[in-house]
Amino acid sequence: MTDRVQPRVPLSLEVEYRTAGAFLVAYTSNLSKGGLFIETEKPLLIDTELLLRFTIPGAGPIEVRGNVAWVRPELMEGKPPGMGVEFEQLDARHGQIIDEIVGSFLGLEILVVASGFQARAQLARSVRSVLSTAEVVEAANCDSAEAVLRGDPDLVVIDLDVDDPSEGLYVLRRAKTASHRQIPVIVSSREEQVREHAKELGADEILPAPLALPDLQASILRALGRPLRVA
Repeated sequence: MTDRVQPRVPLSLEVEYRTAGAFLVAYTSNLSKGGLFIETEKPLLIDTELLLRFTIPGAGPIEVRGNVAWVRPELMEGKPPGMGVEFEQLDARHGQIIDEIVGSFLGLEILVVASGFQARAQLARSVRSVLSTAEVVEAANCDSAEAVLRGDPDLVVIDLDVDDPSEGLYVLRRAKTASHRQIPVIVSSREEQVREHAKELGADEILPAPLALPDLQASILRALGRPLRVA
């Protein structure tokens, strides 16, 4: 009797993205069309085979095989832990699904919050320079920000450098409770104590001020490309 060799079955990993826009940012900014960076505190070993299932709002599931190409086991130089996964091959069907997402994608909506006009205008310009196709909505106070949050924007960027940062911190709290999908939030401040408070409230990215454009760019791509859930 001959031994029967069982085919090796890869691990199954389900990755859920908050919006189609988040998936597109992750797909195009990390490993291009060859794969994805998946942020997780428990990355797998290099060369681990995976069966990836992507849950993308409005597009349904995508399933593709891949391999762990590299690993960042812990936070390093401000970059989150996770793993780079290379796709074995995207067949025509997957390519068509992604093309449909791109074709129907209307753009990201980003809420920029700062009480001062000049600070708000500068922050909005910086965000547009990173994502030129995004719709950037400006808010000077809690009331105007609240109205935008009800529409579930893709990202919130808050300048906390005002005499009283409580309004910006309120917007941060609302972004984390107004939607079941928890809107990602980037904050900036010169004050370490304010940054620590923002961290406690769940800010996804925290930057010192004045903002350096490369730091803002990296933070936006991380915040938007971060999966909602990895299981």
